[in-house]
Order: sequence, then C-alpha cells, then structure tokens
Amino acid sequence: MDNSYDAIRNRMKDDLTTEASKIEGSFTMDNINSVSKELARITATEVDTIPDEIMLDTATGHMLDVKALEYGMVRNKERKAKGQVKVNGSTGVIIYKDTELLSKGDVPYKTMYDVIIGASGVSFVDIECEYYGLIGNAEIGSITSFKNSITGVESVINVEKITGGTEDEEDEHFRDRIYEKIRKPISSGNKNHYVYWAKEVSGIREAKVIPLFNGNGTLKVIVLSSDYDEVSGLLLENVKEHIENNRPIGASVTVESAVSKDIRLDITLQKEENISIEVIKTDLINKINDYIKTITFDETKPLSYFKIGDLAFNAEGIVDILDYTLNGSRESIQASFNEFLKLKEVVIHVA
Repeated sequence: MDNSYDAIRNRMKDDLTTEASKIEGSFTMDNINSVSKELARITATEVDTIPDEIMLDTATGHMLDVKALEYGMVRNKERKAKGQVKVNGSTGVIIYKDTELLSKGDVPYKTMYDVIIGASGVSFVDIECEYYGLIGNAEIGSITSFKNSITGVESVINVEKITGGTEDEEDEHFRDRIYEKIRKPISSGNKNHYVYWAKEVSGIREAKVIPLFNGNGTLKVIVLSSDYDEVSGLLLENVKEHIENNRPIGASVTVESAVSKDIRLDITLQKEENISIEVIKTDLINKINDYIKTITFDETKPLSYFKIGDLAFNAEGIVDILDYTLNGSRESIQASFNEFLKLKEVVIHVA
C-alpha cells in the first residue's frame, strides 16, 4: 500500500461524504492535510525502517545487540587501561588507593590499592585510567607525576606500557563476528573455537590459530588488536585468561601477539605549488592505511607495489610521481602468517 503523504491524503479525502468539506482551506481539509503529513512521516521513519532494524546485515546499535542474542553473542564493551608505575621515595611513605596521577597529555589515572614504599625505596603501584577507551593506553614514560605532590616521593614513572583500554565494539566488527560464528562451525575446541574465544575479548580485532605447532595437543593463537596493532600487557593477559577458562582439558595453548612488518615509503614527486608537503603526506598516509586495513592479517594478499602507486597518484596535491620504493625496493611486500603490515614512515622528496 502506498503510504506517501499524497496517497494518505487522497484516501482520507475520498472518505468524506460532504462535498463542502473537500474544499481546500476548510476545517476538515486542514485537519486531513496535517494528519496525512504526520502519518506519512511515521511510516517513513518508524514503519519502513523496521526490516532494516531486524535483519542481521542491516541492523545497527541496540537492534544489532538484540539480533545478536539470537546467536548467543554480545558486543564487546569498552574497558579501562591498567598498568603500573614505579615510585621512588622514602621508606614508609604510604601511597593511598585512589591517589590521582596525570599523563603528559593530562589523562587522569588512579592508584588501585594502598602501597607502602619499602626499604629499597622503590615500589610498583597498580594504576587504572579514570576514562574508558583507548585514551588510557600510554607509552613508556608517559606518566611522570602525581596530580598533587606527595611528601617523600622523589619520582614516578611508568616503565612499561599502560594497556587494556578499549572502545565499545563497532557495529561492523560485531556483525563480522556474528557471521563468522554462523559460517564457521565451532565445536569442542576446534580451530574456529579458539578464534571465536580470542575475538570475544574486548580489544581484539583478528585471531589466527596454528594447530599442533609444538606437537600433539598444542596450538598457538596469534592475535591482532582492534586498532590494527600489536597486543601486549593487560590485553594479552585478558586473551590468555579467557581462552584458558574456556579451552578443553588437556590442550596446551600459547597466545602471542602478531608482529608488525614495518613499511617505509620513499617517494619522489612533483606537487602543486599551493599545497604543503604535510598536507600531501597526511592524505597519502590515510589512503595507504585504509588500504592496509583491507589486507591486514591475510598472508595471501601482499601489499601491492602498483596499488601504492595508484593511491599516490590520487593523493591531494600530487601532480606527478617520478619514483618510489617500498622498504628500498620496487616490489610488493608479503607478510608471513604471524605478521601484519604497518606503515611506519613516509619520506617525500620534491623534484
């Protein structure tokens, strides 16, 4: 049935028995026009969208969460980053739980327990970011101060990365996991089951399995983070713990991060006069990273030398390309089973 504004209006108008009521501008027609508009709006925004909201391939947000329950799956939720800081100070100084620290980027963290600095003058204190998400992940040396100075504390620093902060799982990644469960049967700790368990952990994008990598009863799980990077610290421990809690008795499982295969692009080009090198580099990096994401963790798909050239030709501000190399050669680059490709550096030479 046609539920457009004109169709609804005409049907309501046809139902009128008094000809005078059908005259435009009459009280009846003014009401019919208003009601027809609202019914058409409700149909377009609430009724016509129902099929999209209940189908797995088009559902989004909450409706995708509801659809996923039919397959016994839930979306991976955001988590806070955790780690440790090394504190140097006087013996006996107490650092209380919930004492605040700041990273160099002013991201706030809190201590998780009371800690007393021992006779060595050094203590390691567990901390947690106050915010959920990737914002809490920090490189070595990023946290160097308490928010308020503490008498007897000489210095504080994180000597290892702060990890484990993750965002809510995006719709498309969640949808892919659901389809993976449907299309790749999982049972009794088979290969697919270990991939499924690994990707159930918030912060893991992809996983691979090497069966019998060290003899009967052994297997290795290789994981890639949700931001297309190596997995370490708390996040890697979360994967190990989750698999350990679900694996069949007797299986010996090793969990490792994928290793980055760094890519350096050296390119000689001619550019538009009014475009800066930084603008060109930013656009080129974004284009290459988007391409890398489509082949990441798939050892059957190389990083195509000619595809990089095509992307460069279409980058903002580039007039012509005179020469370019990938890691010093003019060949495509292949990642091995446990590697992922990572654009490490782009060097631009202007002719």
